[in-house]
Amino acid sequence: MGDEPDGEGGGVQVRIDLLGPLHLVVEGTPVEVPGPRRRAVLALLAMAGGRVVSTDRLLDALWPAEPPDSGRRTLHSHISRLRGHLGPAAGRLVRDGNGYRLDLRAGELDVAEARTAEGPAAALALWRGVALDEFADVAPLAADAAALAELRRDLTDDWLAQRLGAVVAAGAADDRELVVDAARAAAEEPLRDRTHALLVRALAAAGRQAEALRAAHEFRRRLADETGLDPGPDLEAAEQEAAVGVLTPARPAGAATPRPRPASPLVGREHELGVLRRRVAEERLVTVVGPGGVGKTRLALEAAAVAAESGRAVTVVELTSVQDEHRVPAALSGALGLRARRDDEVLAAACDALASGDPVLVLDNCEHVVEPVRDIAAALIAACPGLTVLATSREPLGLTAEHLLRLGPLPVPEQGTADVTGVPAVEAFLAHARRRQPDLVLSRDDAALVGDVVRRLDGLPLALELAAGRLGTLSLVDLQARLDRALDLFSAGRRSADARHRSLRDAIDWSYRALDDDEAALLCAVGAFPGGVDLATAERLADRAGIRTDPAGAVARLVDVSMLATVDGARAGRRYRALETVRAFTLDQLDATGRRHHAESELVAWAVDLTDEIDRLTTGPDEPAADARARAELANLGAAWDVAGRHDDLDARVAMLLKIDTFTTYRDLHELSGWALELAGDPAVDGHPRRAEVEGAAARAAWRRGELDLALRLAQAAIDHAGEPAAAARALEARATVALFRGDPLGACEDFLAAAEAHGGARGMLALGPAALGAAYGGDVPRARALLDRVFASSGGARAPSPQAFGHYTAAEIEAAADPELAAELYGRAIELARPAGASFIEGVASVGLVRLWTAGGRTRQALEGYRTLLTGWRRSGHWTQTWTTLRNLAVLLAGRGQPGAAALLVAAADAAPEAASISVDSVAAELAEVDERAAAELGPERLAAVRVEAGRLARTEVVDAALLAIDRALG
Repeated sequence: MGDEPDGEGGGVQVRIDLLGPLHLVVEGTPVEVPGPRRRAVLALLAMAGGRVVSTDRLLDALWPAEPPDSGRRTLHSHISRLRGHLGPAAGRLVRDGNGYRLDLRAGELDVAEARTAEGPAAALALWRGVALDEFADVAPLAADAAALAELRRDLTDDWLAQRLGAVVAAGAADDRELVVDAARAAAEEPLRDRTHALLVRALAAAGRQAEALRAAHEFRRRLADETGLDPGPDLEAAEQEAAVGVLTPARPAGAATPRPRPASPLVGREHELGVLRRRVAEERLVTVVGPGGVGKTRLALEAAAVAAESGRAVTVVELTSVQDEHRVPAALSGALGLRARRDDEVLAAACDALASGDPVLVLDNCEHVVEPVRDIAAALIAACPGLTVLATSREPLGLTAEHLLRLGPLPVPEQGTADVTGVPAVEAFLAHARRRQPDLVLSRDDAALVGDVVRRLDGLPLALELAAGRLGTLSLVDLQARLDRALDLFSAGRRSADARHRSLRDAIDWSYRALDDDEAALLCAVGAFPGGVDLATAERLADRAGIRTDPAGAVARLVDVSMLATVDGARAGRRYRALETVRAFTLDQLDATGRRHHAESELVAWAVDLTDEIDRLTTGPDEPAADARARAELANLGAAWDVAGRHDDLDARVAMLLKIDTFTTYRDLHELSGWALELAGDPAVDGHPRRAEVEGAAARAAWRRGELDLALRLAQAAIDHAGEPAAAARALEARATVALFRGDPLGACEDFLAAAEAHGGARGMLALGPAALGAAYGGDVPRARALLDRVFASSGGARAPSPQAFGHYTAAEIEAAADPELAAELYGRAIELARPAGASFIEGVASVGLVRLWTAGGRTRQALEGYRTLLTGWRRSGHWTQTWTTLRNLAVLLAGRGQPGAAALLVAAADAAPEAASISVDSVAAELAEVDERAAAELGPERLAAVRVEAGRLARTEVVDAALLAIDRALG
């Protein structure tokens, strides 16, 4: 594929600019790089700064949903063509292991120049527009774009501050454009404290005191209106200086107190370190907050070392060993080398010692002495105008001037990811392991083991370090097998180690013992929920546990002390979850106190109520809310289902299944749809009064999987066991769907109508759209239109988006032959309604119809791209009946594009597949017959026979692979 380097090009001049539209220059000549994906590959390699970017990372960036089967081939093609664009510098783009590396020298990438430029003005001059703006859909580059935008804002502020300092030092407003530039920057950043503080100072320096105060007032009002926050101390200081007419130039740097960096490696914290460095440079009080073992001290000491290297005097106060809060002043005195003995003398002496220059005071591990540290920090900040206090704690200090940096675990590889190279948690684990085994090399199997280990340890740095320390005595396999004992298995093995960090249990237990009884009880209740909880669920748990404390306050406290982490979901809102190590600790606490069975029963009761709520919302206009709620709670619902099984709570399982059944109809949620088949196979359900409904739900689950024979058997069993019509409704729907797929559309229509009558009410209305589809496919169009009129006129269940979407899809199927333009509008409306409701099945079948219209209308390239998207989605969801329908439609297109062999193979494979739908529409049958006739004419009898034999030999996934390859060939 041309993906090997030529080994040359080291002396050729290359220039890549990303601070604006991507621009490539080779030997002084601009080179056009066409195509968004190829440009993205070049940008990803350039932003890597000479590091290897794995093939899997490139594929994930280019195709975030799921790379097509041809993705690697397409990527290699882009790499090959990029080498062509680089021309004589092609050797700079090299294959390295399982990825690629782009070698760039100093001065060849504008982003690197901006980060190392001599002063902010030189750096800002490199920007030609919005950095990486064209790559908003490429997640890694979008993240880089955000970081570069923040860098540009910081540089702009630095540039303004530098000019303002010169003005103040000179005692005259000799920079006439300063106010104009500051006002422009403030207009671009309407809520940025530092920028507006600089505008206030610039106006004051220009003698425009009234305007300065007005600008400060307007910013204060805007910030309150839009965020509810007050300005930070920088704006307040600027406002005060403007009010009294005095501007203070920056203080000269004090004498540096260099401190050695810790021996343990800092891995995966580049972004957090950059943020912390900026905050230490700009703010008076910064607190790094996070759970025990997350690496707060390590990050703070790295930032302090950087501050020392820049010329600032740094003092570190170690508070780990201070057990009595009255000993905090003594620790401060010892760190500063003061002679004062009494506490009041210590504070006064510390103020004198820190009053000059711009020193940094690090207060490390404050959580057990928060109150005295808070008082000392407040006094020092008030008395020492150049001082920055950098604290680390498991909870905030609680001062107005405090800026928090919440530190979470390191990112871990996603489940199933083969290439874990470059993932921060993996890199940290390996860095610690190689301090003990320098020659450690991971095989592919080892990499998978390490990925699982770091995932199960939540990416918690302390856990990674302790686990890596065990590799001297345990193999990776042994280590992974014993992770369920991780709370006690791993110990630091250092007598001098902080007692709270000797094991994971020590780290968590220290924080747990600091909670009051209500907070501890709520934490343990939340610990039974592996997917975390929203605030409403936390309130429910608190109420049922008899907790007297305000639940919202208790949750906030648990977040503050880093026992719960917050997770923001785009659709489901904010949630609160315990790390897996904390969950394991809480489950141990529940076991020790005999409360685990009760906590798990609360989880099951919550799940029964939730599925009832989802069922109710699914049949009305709030269906999208039901979808968001269910997807946010998948982990908890799965856990509740398993717990109910362990507790032999058959009634709870039946209730959960039958309430979630309607919701799963049009959704690719294997976690939920598998419940029905599992429960139908449980002998205990044989004597249950709702057995027929369970079997009917299982029949519906079977047709969703394409197992049509099983669906029919289960449906008939349900009908036989049903004591009343309502109990057979689900089975009738399943039987109707099978009939629709097997060429009996009018029979399907009758069963759907019988199901609608058996259900009754809003749920019965949901079966009218499929009934209309059966009537339409059976040639009874007037009846189909009449049924659709009932769907669209309904104010009941059909007002939910899914039945409305299915109705529009059915209407499009009716109009497709006579009025393609109207049909395309109806398909599009079906997709618009289905997508926000999460009804992926309806979105898929409507997309199949739309792509078929593109084919008929001569929009071949668009149709081919559409078929590729559809096949990838159907294969992922497991809807094989729809997959075969899509493959047949594709075969018609391929036959007309010079690929009769591929077309014949797809048709033959579909004809042989037991889960494929029967052909009930004459026009479709005629099209497929024409495919066979064309293949016979162009290939000849022997070759056609061989193709059909090959189709019978291939697995169904291999047939899809062949189809995707044919699409690639057709697209060229």
